[in-house]
Amino acid sequence: MKTGKVQQTLAGCVEISGKGLRSGEMGRVQLWRELAGRGMYFSFGSQSIPASIDGSNSTDKSVEVPNSDGSAGEWVQAIEETGLKVASDRDGGTHDKVAQPLNEPMLVFRKDACVAAFPSPSLQVTCGIDFAQASAIGRRWFSSGPLNKACFTKEIASSRTFCLFEEVEKMPSAGLIKKGRSIENAIVCSSSKGWLKPPLRFSDEPCRHKVLGVIGDISLFGACGSQGLLVAHIVAYKAGHALHADFVRLTVTSWLKSYMCLDQ
Repeated sequence: MKTGKVQQTLAGCVEISGKGLRSGEMGRVQLWRELAGRGMYFSFGSQSIPASIDGSNSTDKSVEVPNSDGSAGEWVQAIEETGLKVASDRDGGTHDKVAQPLNEPMLVFRKDACVAAFPSPSLQVTCGIDFAQASAIGRRWFSSGPLNKACFTKEIASSRTFCLFEEVEKMPSAGLIKKGRSIENAIVCSSSKGWLKPPLRFSDEPCRHKVLGVIGDISLFGACGSQGLLVAHIVAYKAGHALHADFVRLTVTSWLKSYMCLDQ
């Protein structure tokens, strides 16, 4: 459905530099403005990869970009400073921004983790976590309520990624992370000592960061510059990037069957 808005793009280039979460090496990412209808994609030299679920390998530890403090706050600030403008195509025309409403409940799960979505007049994201092995994190829920720019900027974007100290200790020997790097780019919780870098930005910051992850992953449903996030109430419990990707694939399949009659 049309949202009543036209597609926008960046007014200029946004650049973020910093150390990668797991490699500890310096990296740089640039965001460039693009034509209406082109959609998002990654460019590596001469290679171009669409930002779609087809390009996801469904692993929780595959992304390596400048991580800053483990939140999206730096990205939001940089984009706001650069600004947005109406996007036009090669002929100078504009494209409507389209959002996909959810017409029936959907569910994916793995063991006791799940992602569900329910019809709703507005986008909402609710996340639940359960870290019984670390009482400082514990069992918590956070719900965004109707999600808009103000809510995302103030309540979600600045929430940092988190990890358990006992798991970080094992990562260097497994080749997953350089020793000590995660302490710089995340909030770390010890099962016995609690948070090693207090204070938290929110009492439920880990749960809010999970909402941030859901938003990022499910945005891969979008194509051709349309809004990737469903108009639905999305509920995730103990879920990670791989399960989010499963949900997006299910959503794409359901959409194709409903609107392109692939089930006939």
